[in-house]
Amino acid sequence: SSYHSLQTNFDRRFSRRLSLLASYTWSKSIDDTSAFLSTRPDKNFPQDSYNYRAERGLSSFDIPHRLSTSLVVTLPLALEFRPIAVAQSGQPFTPLLRFDNSNTGNMGGNFGSDRPDLIGDPRLDSPTPQGWFNTAALPVPAPFTFGSAGRNILRGPAYLTWDAALARRFAFTERFSASLELQAFNLTNRTNY
Repeated sequence: SSYHSLQTNFDRRFSRRLSLLASYTWSKSIDDTSAFLSTRPDKNFPQDSYNYRAERGLSSFDIPHRLSTSLVVTLPLALEFRPIAVAQSGQPFTPLLRFDNSNTGNMGGNFGSDRPDLIGDPRLDSPTPQGWFNTAALPVPAPFTFGSAGRNILRGPAYLTWDAALARRFAFTERFSASLELQAFNLTNRTNY
């Protein structure tokens, strides 16, 4: 496997009442299998056991862009408001055939899966949940052959979420305190596929 990244971090307290933390990562991860055991996005089983080089592609956990920001705002009555936003690229995935085209036992599940051929650009300019990629660019290969489409050549939808917390700390003594928090996740109710 190979992983390269540029990571930046901005941490600034603007006043006693306002501080900001932002982290950004730009990266690329490539491997021939992304997990020791089978996982949902990567079954860890090659399409063609005699051609393991064909499995080299983006890692199943490759996220080229990730931005995470958090803000802490101290409000009156000793309340703290803490919004958090996370935005990242979608995860890569592999187009698969749901039948054994190669006649090698690639039936999916814990076994390998055959892949289609790649004859064009499978990406769409404006993907929707009903049509995320160009299926015409991924035809079924000739019977008893393996497809030419690589592993993890497509990318799923981006991820974006806004969370927030409202907290109040109660000090009982110098050593003992308690915190009461109200937390909300995915405030915008955005669907992340």
